Amino acid sequence: MSMTRTTVYLSQDAKRRLSLAARRQRRSEAELIRHAIDLLLAEEPERPKPNPPELAIDPSVADQVDDHLSAGFGADGLEGGW
Repeated sequence: MSMTRTTVYLSQDAKRRLSLAARRQRRSEAELIRHAIDLLLAEEPERPKPNPPELAIDPSVADQVDDHLSAGFGADGLEGGW
């Protein structure tokens, strides 16, 4: 297993408790952190489902798209010049 080095900032209390737990379990602090992260990520989906925003658009807009565009850009569209 390939690993990447990273830095984690812990509160003094968390660091103290992590050190004690590592000594008590005869494991390294890094091993305990990796194990805790593995447990957390086991509950997460591999790829989160996208959560698209809800748009408050009248569905009939799609049926009248040409009318809406010509109202915004003019009947000649962009070809009429600036």
